[in-house]
Amino acid sequence: TPVDSAPLPMEQLTFSGETKSPPILTDGSRIYFVSGLSPVEMAVKGGAPAPLHATIGTMSILDISPDGSEFLLLQNDLNDETQRGTIWTVPVLGGAAKRLGNITARGASYSPDGKRIAFNEKESVYVCDSDGQNVKEIWNTHHMVPGINPAFSPDSKRIRVTVSRSTLEDDLTRIWELNVDGSNPHLLPLPPHWPEDTGTYSGIWTPGGKHFVFSSFKDGSNNFYEYLEPRWYEF
Repeated sequence: TPVDSAPLPMEQLTFSGETKSPPILTDGSRIYFVSGLSPVEMAVKGGAPAPLHATIGTMSILDISPDGSEFLLLQNDLNDETQRGTIWTVPVLGGAAKRLGNITARGASYSPDGKRIAFNEKESVYVCDSDGQNVKEIWNTHHMVPGINPAFSPDSKRIRVTVSRSTLEDDLTRIWELNVDGSNPHLLPLPPHWPEDTGTYSGIWTPGGKHFVFSSFKDGSNNFYEYLEPRWYEF
């Protein structure tokens, strides 16, 4: 449930004038992001960003493996209107990139246990092994799934994914949750007073699994919310 509270304490880590772009990833000791147009890395305590050790060319970073050894990358090379691309991995410390099977996707992420990858393409959500094998469609949403990475729960048993409605009555994006086998798809349960004309999208669990931070959109304004788990009546 979103809660009203004092702003969380914040500390500025970068001081350069370049635009900082998501995703922002960490392996616990380093932070990875895009500064200007270049992927960089820096210590989690701050300091000067340095060019990424790994050579990724025109590929975009989607995620980092749970053991911090590999990046999950998207090569937007299909040249169609869906903005799909092929999925690759590359060692964080540098090395040759490796394509994962025949997977094409708009967004993808590792499970916290490192055994699976969830990815979305067009209207469907898929899971596969971490090496790209055993691809399985787990849910056809019948609506476009944007290029936002699916989010695994910390126990790797659930997935949350952003879905576009894109109908005359409802063109908002909303976060759905389903089990990793595709069962029980349902909207992220928000409080009864949550405005119906407010979209929800993106989101990530904190490592302990007690918090899910996501974005919302209403009247031209984007806001961040913290979803607490379990909810107060489930303690």
